[in-house]
Amino acid sequence: SSDLPEDGETVAEWIVAPAELERVRTRAAELAREGWPPITSLAADCGVEVAQLRAALGDDLPDGPGRDPAARALIAALDAAPFAPPSPRDLGADPALVRALVRSGELTETGGVVFTTAAVDRAVGLIAAAVLDRQELTVADARDLLATSRKFVLPLLERADRAGVTRRRGETRVPGPRAPDHR
Repeated sequence: SSDLPEDGETVAEWIVAPAELERVRTRAAELAREGWPPITSLAADCGVEVAQLRAALGDDLPDGPGRDPAARALIAALDAAPFAPPSPRDLGADPALVRALVRSGELTETGGVVFTTAAVDRAVGLIAAAVLDRQELTVADARDLLATSRKFVLPLLERADRAGVTRRRGETRVPGPRAPDHR
C-alpha cells in the first residue's frame, strides 16, 4: 500500500515508522518510571493497542511493581506481622507503589487496612476452619485465633463475609454458603 512508510520496521504483524516506534517506546518508558501503571493505561497514553505496545516493547516491557526492590521490602515488612501489618505510610512506602501492588493483586486493601493478599487468604482460611469447627465465631474468637486486635480482625472478618465463607448473624459469624464443608 502507498501509505506504508518506506523505511518501516516490522513489529509483530505491524509495519511502523521508526520515529513512531521510538516515540511509543520513549513514552512508555517515561510513564513506567512515573509509578507502575497497568499496561492498558500505558497503551492508551501512547495511543496504541495493548498488543501493539507489547510488540513494540518486547523484552523491554516494564516489570510489574512486585519486582521492584521497594515493593519486595514493603511486602516483607507487611508479612512480618501478617494479621497486624504496619501502615504502608508509616513504613514510608510510595502511595503509587501501594496502589500498583493492590492493582496487581499482591496487596489487598480492606477496611482501610493494607494486608498482603497471602495474609488475607491465610486469615480467611483460618477463619473458615474455625467457624466450621465451632459452628459460630465471635469477633473475640477471631481476634484470639489470629493473635491480633479488633482493628485488624474486623476487616478480615468482613472479607470472609464477602467471600461467602462466613455469614454474620448478630455478633457472631456462622458458616457461609461458600464455607469449604458447608452442607
